Amino acid sequence: MKKFNDWKTWAFFSFCLFGVLLIGPNIQGQGRENIAFGKPVTASGDLWGAQLAGNLTDGDLVTFGHPLNDGTEFQPTLGFFYEIDLDDEFDLGSIELLNRTGCCPERLTNVQIDIYADDRDLGDPESTGTLNWTTDLRIDGSHSGDGGRDVLTSELDPEGFFNGRYVRITNLSGAPYNPQIAEVEIYSFSDEIAIIDQPTSSVVELESSATFNVNAIGPGELAYQWFKDGSEIAGANEASYTISNAMPEDEGDYYVVISNDEGSAPVTSETVTLTVTGVNIARWGVASQSTVGWDGLPSKAIDGNTSGVFPEGSITHTGQGDPTPWLEIHLFGPSFVESIALWNRTDCCSERLTNFKLSAFALDESCNPQLIFEETYFDDNTFPVTTETPFTIELEEEGVSSIRIERLGTPEDYPGQFFLSLAEVQIFGEGPEPGDVQECPAEGDTHCLGLTITPPEEGGPGTYSVTAEASDDDNDGCVQLSYTFTAERLEDGFTLTVGGPEYFQNEAEFNILGPGTWKISATVDDESLCPDVADDATCSEMVEIDHGNVAFGKEVFASGELWAGFPASNLTDGNLTTLTHPLNNGSLEQPTLDFFFEIDLVDSYEIDRIELVNRDNCCPER
Repeated sequence: MKKFNDWKTWAFFSFCLFGVLLIGPNIQGQGRENIAFGKPVTASGDLWGAQLAGNLTDGDLVTFGHPLNDGTEFQPTLGFFYEIDLDDEFDLGSIELLNRTGCCPERLTNVQIDIYADDRDLGDPESTGTLNWTTDLRIDGSHSGDGGRDVLTSELDPEGFFNGRYVRITNLSGAPYNPQIAEVEIYSFSDEIAIIDQPTSSVVELESSATFNVNAIGPGELAYQWFKDGSEIAGANEASYTISNAMPEDEGDYYVVISNDEGSAPVTSETVTLTVTGVNIARWGVASQSTVGWDGLPSKAIDGNTSGVFPEGSITHTGQGDPTPWLEIHLFGPSFVESIALWNRTDCCSERLTNFKLSAFALDESCNPQLIFEETYFDDNTFPVTTETPFTIELEEEGVSSIRIERLGTPEDYPGQFFLSLAEVQIFGEGPEPGDVQECPAEGDTHCLGLTITPPEEGGPGTYSVTAEASDDDNDGCVQLSYTFTAERLEDGFTLTVGGPEYFQNEAEFNILGPGTWKISATVDDESLCPDVADDATCSEMVEIDHGNVAFGKEVFASGELWAGFPASNLTDGNLTTLTHPLNNGSLEQPTLDFFFEIDLVDSYEIDRIELVNRDNCCPER
């Protein structure tokens, strides 16, 4: 058995790292070779369709391994493992696990990594050989994020020997379908310095802070020297460099040179830029959106987070079937807008910000919005790439009250992609801030004057359109009113809601399927201007629905098992937010073909039509 072969292996234990676990994008290793590339991978259980074990070493970050383990008796989750055969023993420098992109990064968590020697009995299927090294990764349930990278080095098990032939990754979690891994890269010991996480360009507001970070690995103690525009920055000798009060003169190109005390060749990072902008007045505005899908709330466009990775929770998204996706930002008051910066998604789906129109509006003397700027962008079906810097639109307009971004075309022009999705909208300029506009009234001054309800043509269940008429005593100050519409079934309290503090349309639609007495209401508020004053007003109308959907409340039977919390009865409960979810995963024990639901109408009917309503939060292809 090969263990410590030369002085390099011993020297590796003196590596100076920022931590024993390093996380970041692709390693920029100088002269390093991924010895796992193309090597055979085995899995201890079944895998989904094309999500094969070999995807872990194919060099493609888009493909990944996906266990079929659903936690049932036939497909146990605990103990599922992948094992990579390196064909020979190696002294290792690092083992690096790359997470999948586009979905479900939480499925690479709570795993055990083992390295076995080249001494197993190949005639005994139970033989593993000598365990040289072992560690647990992310047992707290955390994950590296969309496309994230976990880097493991010898310090995670200082008593073990960081060498061997077989590398095994075992699921310690009880969660189904774990672990899912895009790639496993394994690097042999090297006396060179490698950058794990490159610094990235930064766009910051005037007088705010900017930080550049670099993560590196290499033998000995690493030393850092940051440069600006080719000149050394005095005292900038750490892995991070922060400018605490950014000014225009701080704009420029930055990079870092990394060296060590072992005589390795110094390594220079990528050059990145710092851009210092004006004040982002969108921060105290209010965002609204045509529809919301996948929890992509409009407020996420102005939350200060420019991350383009959807699972990180800061990206807007319109809903399925929206014929005119748009996003609006209402500024706190008439403002001078110098420029607008748009940050697109980066994990996937960047084409959802294509062929769009940006409009700017100012209020006239009657507080009605008037168009003062309009321009179409990316009408050639390309899209802005904003991995490091935003797409910037120069405006130079006075008196701007709102900005609107709207997709052009139709759903038929962009099958499956006619959405609007943004990571962040920054509006740079000068304007009033909270507390500067006016004194709020001591008591309520908003009035809901009445509702107009339009039922479906045939009456009964269907789509009900609601319009609210409202006013505000401070309308001479151009107060922006928000609307919250509800439809409550009085028999059981079931309630549908449209709108809220960020909804500025006085119209809404409800798809009411169940019979009963429905109370339809609109609550009007000027909270966007006076958040601390209880000045909302509500008006309501009653609607009787006594015929139509004969399936409502009837018993439903399923031919197979269902996911917990998704019973068959959800098909006839009149609630469009609940759904059913078969447990069938395509295995022998849970076949997909011929799975069915059956509704018992109790009596015989002459049926006019049957309507199937798809789920609206994800996965309409199911």
